[in-house]
Amino acid sequence: MSKHIAILSLSILLYLMLQSCSKMNDLHDQYLEEGEVIYAAKVDSVEAVPGKNRILLNSLIQSQRIETVRIFWNDYADSAGVQVSNQTGIFPKLLEDLEEKSYIFQLVSIDKFGNESLPFEVDGTVYGDNFQSSLSNRVMTKATVVNGEMTIDWSGAVDYGIFCTLAYQNQEGEQVTKEVPVSEPETILTDWGSDLTYNTAFVPEAGAIDTFYTDYKTPEVLLLYNKEEWTVTTDSYEATGQLPDGAPEKTIDNDASTYWHTQHSGGMPGYPHWLAYDMKQQVEVSVVELTSRSDYLNADFTEFIVQRSADGINWDDCAEFGLEDVTGAQDFVLPNPVTTRYIRIYMTAGPNAYTHLAEFSAGTFLQ
Repeated sequence: MSKHIAILSLSILLYLMLQSCSKMNDLHDQYLEEGEVIYAAKVDSVEAVPGKNRILLNSLIQSQRIETVRIFWNDYADSAGVQVSNQTGIFPKLLEDLEEKSYIFQLVSIDKFGNESLPFEVDGTVYGDNFQSSLSNRVMTKATVVNGEMTIDWSGAVDYGIFCTLAYQNQEGEQVTKEVPVSEPETILTDWGSDLTYNTAFVPEAGAIDTFYTDYKTPEVLLLYNKEEWTVTTDSYEATGQLPDGAPEKTIDNDASTYWHTQHSGGMPGYPHWLAYDMKQQVEVSVVELTSRSDYLNADFTEFIVQRSADGINWDDCAEFGLEDVTGAQDFVLPNPVTTRYIRIYMTAGPNAYTHLAEFSAGTFLQ
């Protein structure tokens, strides 16, 4: 009996194996009926170079078996072709009139027999009005003219910025444009004659095919008057104890490393202290510029009044200011510009009885 059971079990197992093989053959047969799938060679790499409402795709192809490449985007809704003709090298394709956004591009190679490759995908971004609207000019913190030479102080570099374009007239009346890299903290124009406008150029990514520009802006230009003929008097100065410094003339020598100092040998008069300047001609003054002694910033005066005079004897107050303990020139803008020949810095308070000052200038805004 057991022998018959064993034979029956073996028969059933053989039947099941034959049925399984038959189904597997059915699965293979449908592909054999369709024929063998042959794929064309893929592109080797693609560089996506952004632009303004356009993008440049540079395809590297090393196979000599590609006739054309079809580029698809927007989920295969849009496409464009690149003729390769079985050549090798880099094949550029510029896609224009695109919406500003990020894209995924699929590149499908096609050989001369019509066989297609598996898609090669590359990401790329197209920039436009939204990126443009996010841009602002680099900040020009100060534009100062002294003796016909303009010095421009810039803020730090701006994101995506590459250069600023300056436009002005030179001393011969010719229109000049000059590109200044955003890495430059200070620009000096030795040929400046009049006017000044500037804008800033940006690229959204390194190597972008398009440059974006801000609108031209007209900055304020501060004209500081020539001090070569000026004279200065003071309430007191140190004639011996601070040599070679100490005299009031050191505040108009265009050298911030020299300074005036109040008397401290044989007496130390306290506040108020003053420096009075004869500019030798009537000029409009809207700004005074003071530069503290850099090695004793916290020892000079802290409060002062700008005064004007018609005769150098009688003085009228223009405005009160506070002097900060900082290195470099500080500008103080008068609430109302004045026209005067004589101007005085009348110092009213400070941490010590004595005080000092490195440099004084006066000027007006041209724009």
